[in-house]
Amino acid sequence: STTSLLYCTYALAHQPYGTYIGSILSSHIIIMKFTSSCALSIALGVSSAINSSAFISSSLSPLKTTNHRVQQLIHAHAPDTAELEKSSWIKAFNMVDKDNSGFIDKQELKACLTALGQPNSDDDISRLLSPVGITLTDELKIDQESFLSIVGAGIDEELDNNQVLQMYHAIDIDASGYITAAELQHFLGNLGMFLDDQTMSGLMNMYDDDGNGRITFGEFRDIVIDLGFAVSPVLEEDIAQVEQNDDVDTTEILPTRAHEDDTPENKGKLLSLSSITDEDLREALAPFDVDGSGTIDLLKVRDAAEGKGPAKLHYSDDRPMVGLADYVKSVNHVAILVSDVSRSLKFYSQVMGFEQIRRPNFDAYGAWLTMGNCELHLIKGKPIVPEGDDLVVGHISIDSNNVIGALDKLQKMNVPFRKNSSVPAGADAGSMNTNANDDMMSDKIVTQFFVRDPDGYYIEVCNCDETLTKYCLGEKDALPGYEEGVKPFSFATASATISLMQRWVDKLDARKEQTKKLSEKVKKETDGSVEEIAKLLGYKPACEVDATILQTLKDRHSIYSDIWQNEEVDDIEGVLIAAGNDPKSAETIVKLRTEFNGRLICRPPVVFEADGTKYNPEPIVTDIGTLGLTQYI
Repeated sequence: STTSLLYCTYALAHQPYGTYIGSILSSHIIIMKFTSSCALSIALGVSSAINSSAFISSSLSPLKTTNHRVQQLIHAHAPDTAELEKSSWIKAFNMVDKDNSGFIDKQELKACLTALGQPNSDDDISRLLSPVGITLTDELKIDQESFLSIVGAGIDEELDNNQVLQMYHAIDIDASGYITAAELQHFLGNLGMFLDDQTMSGLMNMYDDDGNGRITFGEFRDIVIDLGFAVSPVLEEDIAQVEQNDDVDTTEILPTRAHEDDTPENKGKLLSLSSITDEDLREALAPFDVDGSGTIDLLKVRDAAEGKGPAKLHYSDDRPMVGLADYVKSVNHVAILVSDVSRSLKFYSQVMGFEQIRRPNFDAYGAWLTMGNCELHLIKGKPIVPEGDDLVVGHISIDSNNVIGALDKLQKMNVPFRKNSSVPAGADAGSMNTNANDDMMSDKIVTQFFVRDPDGYYIEVCNCDETLTKYCLGEKDALPGYEEGVKPFSFATASATISLMQRWVDKLDARKEQTKKLSEKVKKETDGSVEEIAKLLGYKPACEVDATILQTLKDRHSIYSDIWQNEEVDDIEGVLIAAGNDPKSAETIVKLRTEFNGRLICRPPVVFEADGTKYNPEPIVTDIGTLGLTQYI
C-alpha cells in the first residue's frame, strides 16, 4: 500500500547505519512489487517517491501503529546495529595496531595521534590515557578487549558538540570552515585508508546536501548522527557561526590550546631572524626558517652543523617512520630522456641558468647539472613528454625569488611561456573554481609560468616558496579562520573519529553492488538521456530551476576533473530540473550518464599566452573501461 511504501522509504532513509537495504530487497519480494521507480528509489536510499519532508513527518504517527509488518521485516533482516558499531570499533583498533600484534603500543599510539593532527609528546599521551585509567610507559600495550572496554563505556553516551567540532576541525586541514574531497583524502590517507578517486567522490556525495562539493559543519554533524553516534542538541545559529568562520567567542566551547612554541621547555630554542644584526649571518641562517615564521630552531641548526641532517627538509619531527623513512634523507636528482644532449644542455645552462657539474664517464652521451638543491640528469634516449595543449602536465618546478624579473628576462631572450589561470593560494580565495582569475599577475596567489625545453618537457617558474611554504608547513592554528584554537582529543574522541571514518566507508561499500546493478539497468533500458534516466530513477521534475543550486553546480563545472565537467555547462539546468532540484540526485544522473557514455571528461583551466590572451585547451577524454564511476553513487 502507499502507506507501507511511505513508511519503508522513511525508515530506510533514517536508519543510523543503513547497511542492510540490500538484504531486505533481496529477501522480500513484497517490497519489490511496488513500481520500479519506487523500488529503485528505495534501493538508492532516496526518498524521491515522496518529495515533501513535511508530508513524511505528518504521516509518521499513524504509520508507527499500522505497519508492524514492515517494521518486522526491517528489524528481522537487518544486521544488528550494535554489532555493526562494534565492528567499526574493531576496525578502528586494527587501524592503529599497524604491526597486527594484537596490541596498541606507545609508538603506534603516537603515530595515530600524528595522523589525527594531534600533539603526541609523552605528556600529551599521558593526558590522553589518564582519564581512562592507563599509565603511560615505554612498554605500553593496549589489547583489543581493553580498547573495546574503554570506548564501549561511551558508546551509549552522547558526543558533545565540543567533540564533534574537534573532529570537524581535525579533518578541515586548512581551517577554511569546510571539508573538501582533497582534505578528506588527506585525512584518510594519514590513517592508512588509501581510497581511489571514485570512492572519495562517493563519500562526498553521500552527505553533500547542497551540491557544492564541500562538507559544511552542519552536514558533518548529520554524518556523525547518521553513522550511529548520539550527539547533543545544538542551536542552528551556532552551526551557522562555525560555517561562516565568524570571529565568535568559542572559549566556552573549546578551551584554547597554547601554541607549542610558547611552552617553557621550548623557550630559548627559537631565535628571531630579525634579531641578528650581521646581514651575512642572517642570510646564511634564513634557509632554516622553513615555515616562514621569521624564527629558526637553534637545535636544528646545531644538528645540521653536526651533519645529522640537511638544513632544509619538510619532514615533521614527529612523523611516523614507515617504509624507507629511516633510510632516505632528500631528493638527489631528476633524470629525463632527451633526443639531443647538447641541445638540451644549452637550454638548461643558458636559458634556465643551471650549472653543469662533473659526470661519471659511463656512456657516450649525457650531462649532469645542479638546480641548486637537486641535480638534473640528461640521458640520451627517446623523450617521454606530455601531449596536448593544456598545462595539466608533469613538470619540474623552479622557485624564484623574483618571478617578475624572471619573466622579464624570458621575454628579452624571446623564450615563449604560458601561464595557468587556476593556481593554488596560501589561503583559500573564497571562489569555487580553484582560485581561477583573469589577471596575468596577482600578489595574493602563486604566480607560475611554464616554459618548454627543446624536447617539450615543461619547466615551471614560480614564487611557490614565498606564497605556499608557510601555508603548507606552518602551524595549523596560525592559519586564517583558526583563531579559536582546538583542545586536543580525548581518548574517546580520537577513537570515535577513526570509527566514524570506517563507518563512512563501510556504508558506501554497502551500496556498491546495488549501484552496479542500477548502472547495468540504465544501459539496458534507457538511451542514456537525462530524461530517461531521471524517469527510471523515479525523480519528479521541478517546474522551474533553483537558481542558487544551479549557480553552485556551474561553479563546480569550472573545477578541473569535477564530475560536472562531463556535462556542457548549458545542459546543467536541464539535469537539475529533471532531478527535482536535488543536487545529489542530479549528480547521480551525471554519473550514470558518464558511465553510459563510457568516457570521463576533464576540462583543463584556461591558459594565458605570453601576450596576455586567453586560450581554452581541448578537454581531456579518458576511456572509463573498468573504472566504475557508479559503483559509489
